[in-house]
Amino acid sequence: MLMPNDSYGKNLFSDMYTSPGNDWEGAAPMYVANFVHKAKHPLFAVRWIQEGKKVITGAARGDIITWNTQAINSQNSQTSTVHSGTRVQSIAVSQYEKFIISGDKEGYIVYSNTKMKQKNKLVAHQNVVRDLSFSECSCKFVSCSDDNTAKVFDFTTAKAEFEFREHRSEVKSCDWHPTKSLILTGSKDFFVKLWDPRCGGKGVNEI
Repeated sequence: MLMPNDSYGKNLFSDMYTSPGNDWEGAAPMYVANFVHKAKHPLFAVRWIQEGKKVITGAARGDIITWNTQAINSQNSQTSTVHSGTRVQSIAVSQYEKFIISGDKEGYIVYSNTKMKQKNKLVAHQNVVRDLSFSECSCKFVSCSDDNTAKVFDFTTAKAEFEFREHRSEVKSCDWHPTKSLILTGSKDFFVKLWDPRCGGKGVNEI
């Protein structure tokens, strides 16, 4: 359900209804949609693809489910078993949506194409892969895990180039800067850390 806010009116209604004099505060104009897969497995990761025309979700049984948002029902979804029964915990989409990487409960990262055909699989961590993020050009990506580390991988070789170990607890989230060689990681140790993978994680800033 869309929460009431005066900023939403211009996005939901035509111009004739969104003149400056209209007060949208307190209005929840419409229920958007929900996705319910026939298997009804818990979902742990979601991403938009194809400019919002589709959604991909990671499920508890190792499936990646692709939904067509133009016609939302269980018949308009495609299920691909990518992780062989292991919970899909995280998903990231490369530049131009050529590839999708997904991390699971066992610490594996899987490369797939947009048709969800598995292209590569690697052991990335010793525990669940909590988050994934591509660099600007998608030639590298960062992963983070409950094993207290974040790692930078070369996408082409699938080799880990650097392991960041400055957190004292599980690393729950990571994000690569949109245009610069900077990475943010957030941890259960209450810190967000900003670091440059080119410098081996040196000069870390804490937030």
